[in-house]
Amino acid sequence: MSPLKKLVLAALVAALGALLWAGRDGGRASRDLPPLYQEPYVVVYGQESCSYCQAMRRELAGRGVPYVYKEVGDRGADSELIERMRLAGRASSRFDLPVVDVNAHIMSRPDADEVQRLYAAVPAAAAASPRR
Repeated sequence: MSPLKKLVLAALVAALGALLWAGRDGGRASRDLPPLYQEPYVVVYGQESCSYCQAMRRELAGRGVPYVYKEVGDRGADSELIERMRLAGRASSRFDLPVVDVNAHIMSRPDADEVQRLYAAVPAAAAASPRR
């Protein structure tokens, strides 16, 4: 392979990597997204048949992080999720589950460490457990 082809290939790989990295949530605040509750919260949107969703629920419960679970496929949960993703500027036509909303931060398939970090970032005096 010529040096020019190697350079072009490297540039394409770097550009693709940058696009994929830019799609990560990184815990950034979602733009103009009003919180669902006045108190700190975690909402997990998922499906019972999704192993990632069940793992997230087990992880959060094991860490003592209170959360509300909403089943994707239920009409109310679906419309709420799609609207919140739209308001956050996120694509809502296709996404990985679980989608987790932590104090108006929308994340698709985050790790439990990030969810716990964002939830814990709210002062303890303000933290109240949402209903499960």
